[in-house]
Amino acid sequence: MSLSKNVWAHHPSVPLATAEQRLPTQAPDTIYFLDTETTGLSRTVDRVVEIAIAAVDRRTWTVLWQASQLIDPTCSMPSHATKVNGITTAMVRGKPHFVDVWPRVAARVPNGALVIAHNAPFDRGMIAAECDRTRYPAPSWAWEDSRALAKQVLPDRSHKLQDLRDLFRVDGGKAHRAMGDVLTLVSIYRALLERQLDDAAHAEANVAPLLKGRAA
Repeated sequence: MSLSKNVWAHHPSVPLATAEQRLPTQAPDTIYFLDTETTGLSRTVDRVVEIAIAAVDRRTWTVLWQASQLIDPTCSMPSHATKVNGITTAMVRGKPHFVDVWPRVAARVPNGALVIAHNAPFDRGMIAAECDRTRYPAPSWAWEDSRALAKQVLPDRSHKLQDLRDLFRVDGGKAHRAMGDVLTLVSIYRALLERQLDDAAHAEANVAPLLKGRAA
């Protein structure tokens, strides 16, 4: 099982560790945002063709590092997938295979890390399927689904990533490309948390007078 040395494009100031040289456990305030692009929606048939991750300091919302990589799925890109993400067969042909990329991903994101994805069950399932094919263990991350949070905070709104971007008027990268969606998600997730806190504070303010009256 050969491992290419420079297979994961990354922020130039943050060199990637190899699988044999893992980074120290990162601070508990570091959270990770992840997105994948695929050839389709089936775990059994379709393949991951792009993965992107951004590490964020949740205290300051500073992006500590970001990395993305196109992946050769060893098959042609279906036209329906290309229509969505713009990734063509020519773009992925000759790129590293998942088996080369994954050890470097695992070396950057420690076990137990909080990993946030929009529709996390899909990304988690696709990564687990690729790990199973290549006989790597699936990551032991604490996954959080930002779409579930959006449904909780905004029950009457569309929960599509691009609709949320328009709602919150956040700057984002190119839609339906892994890194563009990751950077968009960082801003949306922060906005959702702030909305959730505002709603909780508003509810508490409304309930406080009632509780005070009962106590009297």
